[in-house]
Amino acid sequence: MSQEFTIGVEEEYQIIDPQTRQLCGHAAQIIPIAKPMLRQSLVQPEVHCSQIEVATPVCRTLAEVRAALVRSRSSIMVAAAQDGKTIGSGGTHPFSNWHEQQITLKARYQWLAREYQQILRELVIFGCHVHVGIREREVAVKVINRARLWLSSLQVYQDTGELKDVVDFIVAQTTAEIG
Repeated sequence: MSQEFTIGVEEEYQIIDPQTRQLCGHAAQIIPIAKPMLRQSLVQPEVHCSQIEVATPVCRTLAEVRAALVRSRSSIMVAAAQDGKTIGSGGTHPFSNWHEQQITLKARYQWLAREYQQILRELVIFGCHVHVGIREREVAVKVINRARLWLSSLQVYQDTGELKDVVDFIVAQTTAEIG
């Protein structure tokens, strides 16, 4: 059996103050602690200073993905604890105010903040991204054609108030990456 695709996973975590349970911007302090523990996985800042992202290496099996995720999750929790913080995982924080979240001082994120302004600042979300690399072009086209069936579901979200800005932002980002 030939290896038709590879898998990589990125997870974005909340950095939380264990006393107040609020988001806190300590990515810059936690990343240097986490890097030596994570070996092959990548740890980096995200848009907000209260976020941290960990990415698995490129994996060839689901067992590899699982092992990498278990290792990275454990390591990031240990690194945060060494900084006196804790890690949370969820779509968004239940009560931290987006007004209080600082944008990471990284050129790309600063540009995004200038370009998208309030939309980006309000977007205090924490995602899980699964990247699938498909070697054969014909198979990749079939997969994309199958995924297109879900675009109408996203359109529904686009037409509902606040989520409209989020979907517009995602579409703009995707278009920029493809184009």
